[in-house]
Amino acid sequence: YNTLDTISWMARDYGADDIVRLVDALTSMFRIGLSHGKDFISVQEEITHVSNYLYIQKIRYKDKLNYAVDVPAELSGCLVPKLILQPLVENAIYHGIKQKRGGGTIAVTGRMSEEGLRITVRDDGAGMPPERLAALREQLDTMRSLAFRDQLTGLFSRHYLTDYLEERIREDSNETNIVLALCDIDDFKTINDARGHQSGDIAIVCIADILDDLAGNHPVIRWGGEELLVVLFSTPDHEALRLCNRMREEVAAYRIDDGTGEFSCTLTFGLSAYDPSLTFAENFVRVDRALYRGKETGKNRCTFAQPDTAGEQR
Repeated sequence: YNTLDTISWMARDYGADDIVRLVDALTSMFRIGLSHGKDFISVQEEITHVSNYLYIQKIRYKDKLNYAVDVPAELSGCLVPKLILQPLVENAIYHGIKQKRGGGTIAVTGRMSEEGLRITVRDDGAGMPPERLAALREQLDTMRSLAFRDQLTGLFSRHYLTDYLEERIREDSNETNIVLALCDIDDFKTINDARGHQSGDIAIVCIADILDDLAGNHPVIRWGGEELLVVLFSTPDHEALRLCNRMREEVAAYRIDDGTGEFSCTLTFGLSAYDPSLTFAENFVRVDRALYRGKETGKNRCTFAQPDTAGEQR
């Protein structure tokens, strides 16, 4: 900073106003980039950062690059993750504007909608051929599938819940009954200890297949380890309980072959109707408590948390 300040003052002494503006823009970018180690900064700081970046690039590309920034002042105090816009603008310059004959424009706009703050980066650059766009979308779908699928079972991963499904649950729970059903393989540690971890993995895969098949269109998520979460949309409590009991019974009746012999497993379910007045984390605590109450009272059963009482019902 001291070096840049010195250059700025020297440029002022020589009347080189363009250099002063350029150095000040670079200094401001550095300061906002550090932001005392903060991960979130205000929209005003984010827009200042990207505006300075665009100014510097404008000096470089001259008439080839034009830009406009339109973000209402009332959005200035909103917090956003630091430096989310500069990479998008850089991408628009190098893959849009540079590839276009003549000049191009980048527009950064900000609006508040019912969904929240929306900041958009647009360019009128060269674009890309339809076949290239289709290939990129296919690659993104593949990457999204890998990120949202558990590699062992093929079920949805926990990331799918936190990145997508959680918002859908919140929205739909205001209009329809949603039941969270969390199950755990009983005595799973004993299976691992006695038969080995490979047998434990085989058991998880077999049970995941049974639950996924019976769940139909309801998503089944590998929550972690031997815990699986079924999200039952538009399902009355009694139907959710009936379905989970069927899952439990079919798993108990299934003989798992790990290559050295056959064995069986049982499941304990905790269930809870989703309460839209609570956060997802608070709802999950209720279903988790119902599960462990089932564990404490004998395993291989379904335990339903009652929203209006402190107890649970099997």
